[in-house]
Formats: sequence, structure tokens, C-alpha cells
Amino acid sequence: MVAMLTLTTNTGLWFRLVLISFASALLALFIGQGILARLEQTQLQHYSQEVLNQGIAVANEGRETIDRVLMLNNAPCSSADLKELRLISFYSVYLRDIGRIKDNYLICSAGWGILNPPIYLLPPNLTTPEGVQLWTAMKDVVDPRITADIASLNGVVTITAAAAFRRFVQPPAEHSAMLLTRNLDHVYQTFGNIDLPAFKQTQQQHNAWLSMGKRQTFFCAPNRNICVLAQLDSAGVLYQPWYVIASLFFVGALIGVSFTLSYQLYDDRHHALPSQLKRAIKHQQFQVHYQPLISLPKRAIIGVEALARWKNERGDNVSPEFFISAAEKMGYSDKLTRIITRQ
Repeated sequence: MVAMLTLTTNTGLWFRLVLISFASALLALFIGQGILARLEQTQLQHYSQEVLNQGIAVANEGRETIDRVLMLNNAPCSSADLKELRLISFYSVYLRDIGRIKDNYLICSAGWGILNPPIYLLPPNLTTPEGVQLWTAMKDVVDPRITADIASLNGVVTITAAAAFRRFVQPPAEHSAMLLTRNLDHVYQTFGNIDLPAFKQTQQQHNAWLSMGKRQTFFCAPNRNICVLAQLDSAGVLYQPWYVIASLFFVGALIGVSFTLSYQLYDDRHHALPSQLKRAIKHQQFQVHYQPLISLPKRAIIGVEALARWKNERGDNVSPEFFISAAEKMGYSDKLTRIITRQ
């Protein structure tokens, strides 16, 4: 009977160990996913902001340069005009060249001087409400080997330097970004690979903390029609190296095992008879049974013997020989005597 009870107890313990360990391992993965999602979102946000800031800086310099050229009083493409264009171009950070256009023809520039014949510019990829014309990746600009981004307003044209976005050409691992208009119709720059058509269909960012495989962010500059769409591939704890997943799973399982064994040890101690006896004495949970003392010569009851009785917390009767002996060893015999005496 005792062997069966021990076997049942051990089986229940092993079942709890396996169940709680597995649940703890899954919980560790969920916690790891939550922490990782926050880190990934912070990194993606930081990367996106850097890309957008660079796009704004390039656009601002282009517009400020155009405004500065428009304030010149020189005849377009004259020697004095070209001298000023070269000076402005020399001190530009993100611009490679500055020129003049007329009737969709590039007629001169700071770098190439007067162009003969003038170079025809294809229709722009985008014309903003302010009248700024934009060409993205315009080919055959002066030289067939040159591809450049061009902006024009009121006959003044700026050509963006190839190095303006050099540090973003190779995005960080698993990252990619795109500079585009607010309505998603025109792309200024692309770094890496982003599935823009898919984003256009959903118009939703994958930013939930449980997002797996892809994490995206999209926001725009407050006062400019420049937005950034950034993406992190292989996002989520399940896309981490196998040893990271295994470590999280192992740590979670180990915590579950430790908790289960600790609780089992506490439970065993809590329900051990000495612990139950201590609580029973504290709360005076004893009964008194009376056994008559009979005088045989007189054939009469001459008194009674008070006998202490105790049921443990499971409702089982415990032998007085055991709990009285245990109370004496624990130093509670006097308390037990007073309890019985009062009853």
C-alpha cells in the first residue's frame, strides 16, 4: 500500500515537473520575444530616422541652393554666372553639380560649362505642387556612364552627388529602407529590398510584439513630402540562431523545474505531521474523549480519564502515541496538556 502511494506521488511529481517545465520554457520564449521585439523596434526606428534625416538634409540643401541661384543677377550661363555656380557647387555637401535648363534642355552647368549641344531632359518623374521637378536615377546626364538624381525649379537644376547616401547603400544586416512621397507614388531612394506593392496593399506596419519574420515602420517629415519606409527581415525570436532559442528554452525549463521542486519541498514540509501538529496546537484543534474509571468492588464509576484525540488536516485519526510523543520532542507537551485540561 505504501509502495503504491509512493509510486503515485512520484508519478504526479514527474508529471508536474514535465508540464511546468514545458510551460516555463514557452513563457521564457514569450518573454524573450517581448524583449527582442522592443530592441528590434528601437533599432529599426533609429535606422529609419537616420535615413529620413539624410533625405531631409539633401532635399534642404538642394532647395536652398536653388533659391540662392535664383537670387543671382547674372545672365544665365554667362561667365559670371558659371563662376558663381562653381563657387556654390564647391561649398555644397550633397550636390555634385548646379546648372541651368531652358525648354527641358540642360544648357550649362558648373561642372561642364556651356553644353553644346544642350542635353534634352525626359519628362520628370514627379512635379510637386510647388513646381519642383524631380528626376530619379536619370541616365545619360552629359556622359552615358552617369546616372543621377536631378531637381529643378524656375530654370535652375541641381544634381545630387552620388556620395550623398553612400553610408546607406549597404544597410545593416537584415535592414532595408526607402525614401518616398507621402502617398507612396514616388520613390526617391531605395536601400536594400522592400516589397513596396505589398505595403501599398495593406498600408499596415508590422510592429506588433509578436511579429515574426518582418518588422516595418513608416513615418514622414513634418513639413516635407518625404517619408521613410524601413523594414527588418528575420525579426522575432524564432529567427534567432538555434543556440539562442535553445538557451531560452533551457533557462525557462530550468526555472520551471526549480520552482516545482521548491514548491514540492515546501508542500511536503507544510503537510508533514510535525507541521500539522504545530498548527493544531496553535489553534487548539483537539478533541477530548472520556473513558470511565470503574471501581469493581463498588461496581460504580468513580471518575473518568480524559484522552486526547486528533485528526490531521486530511481528516485522518492520528494515534495519540505518535502525536503526544511528537509534541514532547517539539517541546509542546505543556501546551497540549493545558489545552486538554481546559477542555
